[in-house]
Amino acid sequence: MFLHSDITILIVTYVPNYELLKKKIELYKEFKLMIIDASPDEHKIINKIDLNKNIEVIKVDNNGQGFANNTGIKSAKTKYILYVDLDANFEPDKILDIYKHAAKVQNWSILIPNSNNKILTKDIIQVDNCEASVFFVNREIVIKNEMFDEKIFFYFEEYDYFFRLNKTNFKVYLLPNLYASHNQGSSVDRSLVDDVSNVQQWHYLWSMYYVYKKNTGMLNALKIVIPLIVKDIIKLIYYLITFRFKLARKRMYRLSGAIHSILGSQSFKRPNI
Repeated sequence: MFLHSDITILIVTYVPNYELLKKKIELYKEFKLMIIDASPDEHKIINKIDLNKNIEVIKVDNNGQGFANNTGIKSAKTKYILYVDLDANFEPDKILDIYKHAAKVQNWSILIPNSNNKILTKDIIQVDNCEASVFFVNREIVIKNEMFDEKIFFYFEEYDYFFRLNKTNFKVYLLPNLYASHNQGSSVDRSLVDDVSNVQQWHYLWSMYYVYKKNTGMLNALKIVIPLIVKDIIKLIYYLITFRFKLARKRMYRLSGAIHSILGSQSFKRPNI
């Protein structure tokens, strides 16, 4: 068994929570660890962590999650890649489990553990639209196909990618009895990055419409997004007349993301530091 030599751990960072990052580095110290860092120059992690021969840091522009994922997958040299969100938990003993599954499952491109035990089934199933804060990549297979859509900055990039992979001969499978946990939203240092939650809301609706339009057509995308727009308009009016401006601001971000996506604008909203 060549567990440690066959796997690169991939983490993407942007002005990260350094306590979480240090814990991840310690947790995966026996593995090759590749960190794709999209932080601005004054917050690059390379000057703030202790490097060793097992850690590679690649500095990139902040061009989104898909771009960072693609950079890491292409740059790795190992047979497999385990992507882990900084705020997700996947212990080293589970890496052995997913490695064993990789040898047993036939014709796979991505294997995904059951995040927060959300999927209630006992059988390994083909999936696309699921949470993937941790996923295991068959590198030789995925680099032969179109990879993550780099027009998507954040949200739904996994669904878009897995949907396309499932049209090939190498499928995306969920491993229901192998668990990961995800404490969503804790990976960024919020003392340095302003308005993270609202920027995420903007991208959530921008990406939702873009991905559904791309994969299922404009009419279906509108059918999914318009009820959310109506709901946000109603909530926006309510929050404004009750002087709850913080909540109103969130709805304005969501509406802006949806409208810009419908109008065909690029995914341009970025967090402020």
